[in-house]
Amino acid sequence: MSERKGWSYKLSHYIDMINSRVGRFISFFLLPLTFIAMYEVILRYLFSKPTIWAWDINVQLMVVIIVLGGPFTLVEKTHVRLELLVSRLSGRANTIIELVLSPILVFILGVMTWYSGVETLDALRTNEIISATFRVTVFPTKMIVFVGCFLFLIQVISDCIRNIVKLRSPVDN
Repeated sequence: MSERKGWSYKLSHYIDMINSRVGRFISFFLLPLTFIAMYEVILRYLFSKPTIWAWDINVQLMVVIIVLGGPFTLVEKTHVRLELLVSRLSGRANTIIELVLSPILVFILGVMTWYSGVETLDALRTNEIISATFRVTVFPTKMIVFVGCFLFLIQVISDCIRNIVKLRSPVDN
């Protein structure tokens, strides 16, 4: 990176910062998820009095963790990769592969973001309810899926920007 950091670096850094903060915040959702599961197990198996809400709440918490934690895995470079292939290639070759595959991921995430946005608005308009024992409105969960897809999309774009800057630099990364 040159001494002067341009708009692309600043934008990429800002997106990384947002997704890092969201991911770190969301990691704390594992605590209530764990406690609710423990509570349910204790009530169900020790007292034969299961709850009607624990499973539904934990499913929604897991959606939040997975959807909003996904972009954080890209920031931290902890997502699933073919290490066997990646470890044998130079940094520049890996960057080229990521740039070639990025438009596919941008397209898929763009479609997911659009579709989840449409579904979110539809859930709000119809006041959609989860058809489970513990009936809750679907809108908040669908909104989180929309936000997660959007954050994932902009993180992929951030990585594309970073990879283009890497390829333009004379040093093999």
